[in-house]
Amino acid sequence: MLRRLFCVGLTLIAGAALHAQVSRAVVVRVNGEPVIHIDVQAEAENLARDYVRSAAGLGDGTAEEAQRIVAVLFPSAAIRLVDQVLIVQHGRASGIRPVESEFGDTLQRMMAAFGSRTREELDGALKRDGASIEDLRRAWERSTVLDLTLQSQMRGRDPRVLEALVQKLRAGARLEWQRDEIRQTFEARGYTAVTGGLLAGNEAVAVSTLRQVISAQVAYASACASGGYAASFESLTRRSAEGNPFLDPQLKPAGTRLTRGGYVITLVAHEPVAQATTCHGHATVASAFTVFAAPAVADVSGVRYFAASGAGMIYQNLGGPILSVRGTVKPSTARPLL
Repeated sequence: MLRRLFCVGLTLIAGAALHAQVSRAVVVRVNGEPVIHIDVQAEAENLARDYVRSAAGLGDGTAEEAQRIVAVLFPSAAIRLVDQVLIVQHGRASGIRPVESEFGDTLQRMMAAFGSRTREELDGALKRDGASIEDLRRAWERSTVLDLTLQSQMRGRDPRVLEALVQKLRAGARLEWQRDEIRQTFEARGYTAVTGGLLAGNEAVAVSTLRQVISAQVAYASACASGGYAASFESLTRRSAEGNPFLDPQLKPAGTRLTRGGYVITLVAHEPVAQATTCHGHATVASAFTVFAAPAVADVSGVRYFAASGAGMIYQNLGGPILSVRGTVKPSTARPLL
């Protein structure tokens, strides 16, 4: 897991180098060593693939959605690459060096893959897409030193040893961000990286919680409030006449809000009636409700926003909060979760 967290393979970086539009802009210099846009983009796309695999059924699979996910994960990809470069620099300082002849083997495999008969032909093919053999060599050297350093650090040790090393290296690092808005984004996040799997997992928990709330409201309306819906989560977590709560008290709601899996779940009561008769005595009930789920930290704890009403349909939106699912769904970009 740790190797996957910190290691970008040569194949991934080389593949990114073949994109038609190659950006060589420096995103950040780590103790003077550049991390360029193409490498960060490649790692962001790798994270996005993890997200898509983990979030099966949540997305619509459009190119626009894919671009949005990559953009969201770009900061996390850059943070991961910063950590990688710091570990590589630590390895170099410790005397770890790759065996140069092994790069020749890598070139032979690349030449075979591209159908190039000579090194010059391969270099020409790469340069047509804005890359070069030197890019491959740089990626290979980093990847190899990173792998060897991780092996030396982790041999028979607690994984927390590596985490402590990364924190120490970060504390002593000189990071030169090339644009203020990028630096501000990273500082606002506290240099916290997220993974596609984590984002998808949080979103799955949010959707599951919405379904629990809908089921609890339907049961409450049927068995406790003569067709009315609970105006707060507390009403749902109180025990029914059969002795069981409608909603799990372990969710620990506060009024109309609860937090679970990196999402804030909010219950909105429509047309509430105070002092209505319920199985709990007099309480406020509503003729309708909407329950919203929003990331606690946008683009860090989750990407999508969700909402549902008593009708049971859950809607999702990638670009921002859902405002309404009663009548006309707003914004128009919100789509049913199938």
